[in-house]
Amino acid sequence: MPSYNYEYVTQQSRLPDIAQEVSQAPVLAEDLETTGFSPILNEPRIWSINTGKKVYVIDVRKTGRPDPIIKAHQDNKDAVVVGQNLKFDQKFLLYHYGLEFGKLFDCFRGSNLLWNGRGLGHNLYDLYRRELKKEPEVEDYGASNWGADELTKDQLDYAAEDVVFLPAIRDSLKPKLDAANLNIIAAIEFQSILAEAACELNGFYLNPDKWRVVAAENQIKHDTMQKVLWKELPDPSRLMMLPGFEVMWNLDSTKQMLKSLRLLGVTQKIKIRDQDGKEHEETVPLQETAEITLAMAASKYPEIDHLLSYREATTQLKMFGLDYLDFINPVTGRLHPDYFPFLVSGRFACSKPNLAQIPRDKRFRKCFEAADGNVLVIADYSNIEMRIVAEVAGDTVLIQVFVDDKDAHRYTASIITGKPEKEVTKPERQQAKPVNFGFVYGMQAPTLVLYARANYGVTLTLPQARDFRDKYFKRFDGLRRWHERAQRDGQRQKMAWSIGGRLRYLDTREFFNEYYNHPVQSTGADGLKRSLRCCYERFKKLIGRPPTRIKGMPTPTVQLCHHVHDEIITEVKDDAELIKQVKHEQEQGMKEGMQPFLKRVPVSVEASHGRTWADKA
Repeated sequence: MPSYNYEYVTQQSRLPDIAQEVSQAPVLAEDLETTGFSPILNEPRIWSINTGKKVYVIDVRKTGRPDPIIKAHQDNKDAVVVGQNLKFDQKFLLYHYGLEFGKLFDCFRGSNLLWNGRGLGHNLYDLYRRELKKEPEVEDYGASNWGADELTKDQLDYAAEDVVFLPAIRDSLKPKLDAANLNIIAAIEFQSILAEAACELNGFYLNPDKWRVVAAENQIKHDTMQKVLWKELPDPSRLMMLPGFEVMWNLDSTKQMLKSLRLLGVTQKIKIRDQDGKEHEETVPLQETAEITLAMAASKYPEIDHLLSYREATTQLKMFGLDYLDFINPVTGRLHPDYFPFLVSGRFACSKPNLAQIPRDKRFRKCFEAADGNVLVIADYSNIEMRIVAEVAGDTVLIQVFVDDKDAHRYTASIITGKPEKEVTKPERQQAKPVNFGFVYGMQAPTLVLYARANYGVTLTLPQARDFRDKYFKRFDGLRRWHERAQRDGQRQKMAWSIGGRLRYLDTREFFNEYYNHPVQSTGADGLKRSLRCCYERFKKLIGRPPTRIKGMPTPTVQLCHHVHDEIITEVKDDAELIKQVKHEQEQGMKEGMQPFLKRVPVSVEASHGRTWADKA
């Protein structure tokens, strides 16, 4: 038997009295049990509430719509709602009842912030053991049948326990967050929940017919490159083929590919230490088929460039094939991905499906459209990572680039080419992008060769990359000195922080560039999360209602539909005046979210609009 008591509520007549307690409670611990994971396809079943005086397990199927409880929450805006992974609950309550939580304390997010990088678990049972030094009193019935006509005593005990100990977990986490100076970041995380929930509910429309065309094109590209490579590359078996038969072997086999490339004559340079301990480079037959090694030989062997294109097509087929269409919601006809907020940098990971890694190729992005009668407003930060780098490093030259409102990529192109900025060509500016984004994170010349080709379609030789690196750090000496400080301090403290204080514990066995990544990427993540909530509130004020889908209500004329790293996409009714207003509010909201972290560098945001994601200016 569990040690706690609770009331199982099945009668509508009990709700007003419970609502009275809810309306007066300073802290409310809450949790939902639902008939499935999708708010649009499933229903709330149990709403567990710990008012501090009593625990209630409310069966909303039996009581009917819990309007008194909803109103009590709306009236008691000062109450702190404590929960575990509150975005899940917020999505269901927002969609089914139009309820927006006010002040929040999410134990899941608080724990993640405290122990980021330690590899610890953060589910409710992990928190019982770590924060309360106790074991759960009932078995985990979270995956049981919550759609059953009658729930078991074990299910009800489980639903009650989910809220019984939440206040104590909060009481344990709160002073630790304070001691770690994480209160500002915790507030950002908690306030972001509502906007994240709205974005997931609104979803993003994917045109299935266009997607099928792109998938077919990728299949043709894959098959074409496959045939080209079979003709260009030596057969690793070296068998004599009969006339009329084509050479066919497994291009995805590492062993066969290595043998074929060696027969082609591909070599690589490796570092050798002689008997006197001196290190020198020696050219040897190819040792591996990793992309970074192949990319350094691509300028000499066109066959390798074709191989890398083949691998890219293979990856796109696997990640963005017809299976992607299985994620379209049958009710809305849209994708409703999950945005997990806790990569170690604080950035979002996107899944079911992964919209964060959609290629920049316009063929893909044209498939993402606004619904009929709508447009997409697409706003992104200009050079935000470079601006954050300038702030974090304190590099006076780079800071001045942004103060003077110069193009950072054109400026870098002038450094590496020796040309005046006004004479830099478009290809030279494109060449500078991987230089900027690679070197600021400590990338070495060999890795830049691969990075430039894979992400920007820029082919560099290894001597070019080394020359660029020398010129880059000669001009941006403040970046070089920041790298030295960050690596020294990271190794000593085994921690890194964003500008706002987001903490990450570092394993000194990790690549040293993590010392540089975290302060920059985490600051960007903090700013984006603030921006999501700022935009949500601005849109709500603009249209006079929550900018999200709510069951039984018309679709809002403004709705957040996607965000990725430095970009927020909003779907808007195709009305010229409304589009103009949304562009303004979105630009201002994104500046409002990011600018507090940058004291010396201005933040720049530009919004454009069009029918598809590819219409970004």
